[in-house]
Amino acid sequence: MVIINSLRAAGDAKFPVYMAMISMWGIGLPIAYLLGIQLEMGLIGVWISFNVDEWVRGIFMYRRWRSRVWTEYRFSST
Repeated sequence: MVIINSLRAAGDAKFPVYMAMISMWGIGLPIAYLLGIQLEMGLIGVWISFNVDEWVRGIFMYRRWRSRVWTEYRFSST
């Protein structure tokens, strides 16, 4: 969450929002359905899905921060 807010403060607000939507709908929801309903793990499966979603999103945000692509947005003249 710190890196996401850092990216937003640096002017790269679109990437975290788009990544959140893709991650929640593309990773979190299917895994929650698979674990929670199909494998009958219930709420524990949903919690596992939530953690997997957060970890994947955190890894992508960290890679974005380390790549310094966001500096293009920070120092561009708008």
